[in-house]
This record gives sequence, structure tokens and C-alpha cells, in this order.
Amino acid sequence: MGKVIAIAGNTVREVVRDKVFYILVFFAVLLIAVSKALGWISMEQDVKVMKDFSIAAINLFVLLITIFLGTTLVYKEIDKRTIYTILSKDVGRWQFVLGKYFGLLAAASMCMAGMTAVFIVYLLVMGGGVEASLFLAVGGMLLELMLITSVSLLFSGLTSPVLSAFITFCFFLLGHSVEVLRKFVEEFEFQGLEPMANAIYYLFPNLENCNFKMYVGSGTLPEAAHVLWAAAYAAGYSAALIGITLVIYRRKDF
Repeated sequence: MGKVIAIAGNTVREVVRDKVFYILVFFAVLLIAVSKALGWISMEQDVKVMKDFSIAAINLFVLLITIFLGTTLVYKEIDKRTIYTILSKDVGRWQFVLGKYFGLLAAASMCMAGMTAVFIVYLLVMGGGVEASLFLAVGGMLLELMLITSVSLLFSGLTSPVLSAFITFCFFLLGHSVEVLRKFVEEFEFQGLEPMANAIYYLFPNLENCNFKMYVGSGTLPEAAHVLWAAAYAAGYSAALIGITLVIYRRKDF
């Protein structure tokens, strides 16, 4: 595991040094700061709007960091031919893949934690309260991040960064739409589309399983069984994608 940790640490430093990282973090903090102004528009709902908007901003920008930086991780190693140097130092391909995955996940998670801390401080200063549902929503975003990171890593070494980012973003959109798509086809009885809808439902990850943002400010929490199921689902799906990545990378000529 020492080599995995070393590669993960180097990946964290690589992500943090990227200018795109700081640009996205800056805009996320800026949106959190202006969320109070949007809250003033809604009578007696300013704190609720501020929470919803800030959480959505954190989710969006962490997603962009994962997509834009994650989809270039392996591509840059191949393009600069540094991957040959890494693999020549008695580093297994599985160690390389796991190191990249955990490194990107750690960098994105630290970014999420930092932005969440800024948001909580700002919320307290503005007179808002912090409830358990807020941390649950962040935990759900972390589970979603596990999945998106595995997707971005899968396509990072297969195609160009632009196409890889596009595919990963499509995974994200479909992941939040598969449940609605399936119910829509069933409700309106589009029989010819049912096989395709079912295939999409089971093939793509259902990211709504990890979506706990609707509980923020509602005064309620989901059942513990649902939270545990979401965690197991995200971990299992991520592990499956990493397994596919390992199989593909073993066959690649580098």
C-alpha cells in the first residue's frame, strides 16, 4: 500500500497546483457569499434559500473539479510519457490506478470540506443554524463524488480530456435522471422504450440514492437503512468501475 499512498499523495499535489482548481474554488466561495443576497428575495425563507444555494454551489464546483482535473490525470501521464517511468519502478498497474483514484478523491474531498467550512462559518455569522441534515447532505455529495471520480478515471486513459469530460458529465446527468426516465416510460406505457429504459436504469448509477439535499431545513432525516444502502451502493458501484478500469489498463500498451 506504500506505493499507492505515494502515488495518491503526488496526485493530490498535482491537483492542488493546477490553476483550474483555484479558479473553481474561488467561484464556489463567491457564490456562497452572494447566496445571502438571493435569500433576501424570498420572504422569511432567506436562510433556507442560502443553505440550498450554497450546497448546490459546493456540489457543482466539486463536480467540475473532479471532471476537469480527473479526466486529465492519466491522459497527461501518457502524453508526457511519465507513465513509463512510473511503471518501470516496480509499480503495478493496479497500484497506479488506485493511487490516482484515492489521490483525486482526497483532493476533491478536501476541497469540499474547505468550502463546507467556509459555508458553515458564513451561515453562523448570518444568523443561521447548523443541523444534522446539512452534514448528511455533504456526506451524500461525498458518496456521489466517489462514483464520479471512478467514472472520470475510467475514461481519462481511454480518450481525450474534452471527450472524457463530456462523457463523465453525461454520466452525472443520467445518474440523476434514470429514476425519472424509467417512471416516465412506465407511466405513459411506451412499451417499445421499456427495454432501453430498463437497460439505462440498471447500467448507469442512480445518483439520486445519494441525494440528501432535500432534507436540509426540512426538520426530518431519512431512515438509517436508506443511508447505509446509499453508502453500500456508491462503494459497490465505484469498486466495479475501478475493477473495469484495472482490466482495461492491463490490456493497454504502456
